[in-house]
Formats: sequence, C-alpha cells, structure tokens
Amino acid sequence: MRVDPCCKRCGIDVESTDHLLQGCAFAKVVQFGSNLLFIAPSTEELRLACLLQNWDQMNFPNKKRRSEALTLLSFIIWQLWLARNELVFKNICWTPEETIHRAYKAFEEFSAAFIETLGRNSTTPHLNHPWKPPPQGVFKLNCDASLPASSTISGLGAILRDFSASPMCALSTSEQFRDIFLGEVLAVRAGLLAAIEVGVLHLMIEVDNSSLASLLMDNTIPTPSSADNVIKDIRHLMNSLSVISITWIPR
Repeated sequence: MRVDPCCKRCGIDVESTDHLLQGCAFAKVVQFGSNLLFIAPSTEELRLACLLQNWDQMNFPNKKRRSEALTLLSFIIWQLWLARNELVFKNICWTPEETIHRAYKAFEEFSAAFIETLGRNSTTPHLNHPWKPPPQGVFKLNCDASLPASSTISGLGAILRDFSASPMCALSTSEQFRDIFLGEVLAVRAGLLAAIEVGVLHLMIEVDNSSLASLLMDNTIPTPSSADNVIKDIRHLMNSLSVISITWIPR
C-alpha cells in the first residue's frame, strides 16, 4: 500500500517532524499567534532539536519568561501533533485558534497543578495582555522579531487577522540584523507589504515595542540611523492604507 509522504495540511513538503512542528505554515501561524516571544525563521538550518538545545541562548527578557515560554512551547508542540492526527485519521481540521486555545488551556491547567503541588500561595502564571480582535471590517497586523543572543539566525514574523481572529495571511522568515529594534522595524514593513498584497484597506498595527509605536505615530521623533530608510518605507506604505491605529502591547 503506497502512502503519500507529503504533509496533508499544506500538501507541499514531506511530513517530517521538523516540518510538522516548525516548517509548515500552519505551525508558524500557531506559534506566532500565541505569545511565545519567539519566531521561528524560515531556514533549513533550524530544527526542533537544535532549538531546544539552544533555548537558553534565546533572547528572552528574563529567566522566568524563558521557562514559561518553554513550557508553553511544549504544549503547542503537543497540540500541533494532536491537530495533525485529527486531520489525518478523522479528517477534522482544527483552526489555528482552536490549536492555540487548547495549548493555552493545557498550559494553565499544568501551571495551576504545579503551584498546588508546591503549596505556594501565588497565582497561576499567565501570559499578560491577551490578543484582542479588531472591529468588523478592519484587520489587525501583529509583527515581531527574534534575535537570539549568540546565533546568526534571526527572524521576522507577522500575522494578519480579522474580527473573528481568523488569520488572513502570516509570514515567518529569516533576516540578517544585529539590532533588535531594526528587526522590529523590518517586521512591520514585511507585514505591511503582505497586507497590501492581499488587498487590505483598513488596518490596525500592533507591536510590542513602545518606542517603535511612538515613532510610527509621530514624525517629529528622531529616527535611529540604522532604521531610517526602513521607517521611510513604512510611512510610504501606510499612506496607501487607512491605518486606524498603531498600538503597542507588552509581551
């Protein structure tokens, strides 16, 4: 009996473990749509085993966030596998939102049980500032960048979603930069280009860098020289859209 080795979800690449959990567009949408503080660049060198081995080198704000993100990642990976099995064996197609919700629920249940076991009088760890959908007729663009502390692999990510939280498009790509602010700026430009390409007219932009949000809203703020040309590109692109708001959300 001949079995098709291709990924049933995308139908493009062979369904290896790395493709299923990292390389498939569905996996990228799920990871970026969560609050992982990590973007998987589109590079053949990045493998799940390599990511986990070098997790301590990732550029997280502190050890607590690094640990929480690793725990969340483990549940996301598990739910991606369950979503694959549902599709392959039952022909049931989970949406990215369903997959993220299941991962969050498992994460919260695990955290609560862990704290209860330790007997601590503290609240369940949670990921602050949950994502809020835009109004109907408007799309929200979330952008971010990843710059590992000691690696040549850096990446950009962006996801465009509507009022029902359904993703209209998503991207995750490798990019060479040494300054995380420049990476954030490049991610916004990439996201705007994607939004224009799919015909979006009304847009909300949400980033996790307050300085970048302020810079995009106020033309009088001096632009860092490393990002000057990219900021000019962004402002030009924004003129072709009806940008409803530019906000920042801590991650």
